[in-house]
Amino acid sequence: MPGVRVVDMSFVPLLPGPYPPPGDIVPLSFLDTRWIHLQQPVQDLLLYPDSTLSSSSLHLCKTSLTQALSFFQPLAGKLTYWHATDQLVIDSSSPDCGVSVIEAESDLDIHRLINEETIDIKAFTKLVPSFSMDELPVPTFAIQITKFVGGGVSVGTALHHTAMDGIGFWRFMETWAAICRDNGVPFRSHLQTSHDRDVILYPHKEEIARQFMRLLAPGLPQVININSN
Repeated sequence: MPGVRVVDMSFVPLLPGPYPPPGDIVPLSFLDTRWIHLQQPVQDLLLYPDSTLSSSSLHLCKTSLTQALSFFQPLAGKLTYWHATDQLVIDSSSPDCGVSVIEAESDLDIHRLINEETIDIKAFTKLVPSFSMDELPVPTFAIQITKFVGGGVSVGTALHHTAMDGIGFWRFMETWAAICRDNGVPFRSHLQTSHDRDVILYPHKEEIARQFMRLLAPGLPQVININSN
């Protein structure tokens, strides 16, 4: 039966800062905290039926990813609960911060996956990474790059929704792709990113964030599925 085989697992490190505001510690706002109870990351899959993956192109994907992460440091950090301040943050200050990259090979038919009217959920699930979100700290992002033996490449991602919304995530993907297209040349310097939640102006926003935490994840650092009972 066609399937997916993991060939290698590697780790792309986060380059030393400085990083866009607010730096290597990103406190979450009440808009982010409401997603703390999710039990699975948000998974996306990009299919490229006419592409090939050589060792040099895979290396370029990783080196360009390293550069892209320096603009989007929350994707390389860990979602962490600070008990002393009763606060959720994304911490990118540790030297071991970065993104796990799974390299895989598949004998699935990529054209069938694209053209079938009914989505093959089982096949798609094998082409995207995942990570446990049951107890903090947890990673915020992971990548799987799969080469199809019959031709084609897929890029699967897993994102903790507290780290970034959809617009921010796809801006990251566009940045990564742009650096890769330029053969790893550092991205144009006028790219401006900010992950500073202090720009959100709302009365009592810190207390609202803590209320979401108590309601959705009362046992932090353990994250309990409130819908399981």
